[in-house]
Amino acid sequence: MFYKETEMKLVDLKTLSTSASLSVATLRNYIKMGMPHYRVRRKILIDLEEFNQWMQQFRNNANQESPDFRQVVDETFQAI
Repeated sequence: MFYKETEMKLVDLKTLSTSASLSVATLRNYIKMGMPHYRVRRKILIDLEEFNQWMQQFRNNANQESPDFRQVVDETFQAI
C-alpha cells in the first residue's frame, strides 16, 4: 500500500516557494537535480519532510570546507 499510516504534508511548488523563500524556478531546477517529489498528472507536490531531509545536503557548516567554486559551476552546467 502506498499510503502510510502517518500523515504526509504535501504542498505544491508555489506554497513551498513562499515558505522556503525560493523561487518556483529554483525548485524546478532542484527537481531536475533529484529533489524528491510526486507528480499527479501535471501537478507537482512536495512532501515537506522529504524536502527538509533533501536540503540537508546543502547545509553549510562552519567546520566544513566550502566546495570549490569551479566544482559548483561545473556541476550546475552538467545538470542543465
